[in-house]
Amino acid sequence: PGEDEGIPWGQFVQHTPLRALTYIHFCNNWAVYTILSWLPTFYKDYLSVDLQGAAHLALLPPIAGIAVSVVAAPLADGLVERGVSVTLVRKIMQSVAFLSPAGCMLACIFSEDKQLSTWLLPLGLWLQTFS
Repeated sequence: PGEDEGIPWGQFVQHTPLRALTYIHFCNNWAVYTILSWLPTFYKDYLSVDLQGAAHLALLPPIAGIAVSVVAAPLADGLVERGVSVTLVRKIMQSVAFLSPAGCMLACIFSEDKQLSTWLLPLGLWLQTFS
């Protein structure tokens, strides 16, 4: 008890749920980074928004993500306080965070309405902050 045994890295690496969580977290962050860095080009080239307008529109997802996280965190805490299991709350929040962007991006693919696409991509990224 008094000895410093160090961090059990081997146990961390062998723990399958932790590896899965790490993989999913990496993929999610990579996708968000890619989308955010590509968003001004999408607005400029596909939606014919001028460069300054594209830059302003590209700011919407991170700003709104902050606002959504202010809602998502208390929502999750409230569910846990009401007796919903932590595991179920995590599954719900992660499902919203992963499926919403996918659904919004698929809707962009099938929609020919440029105005709708302008808001679907940020909406998906906003809901991604549920993770």
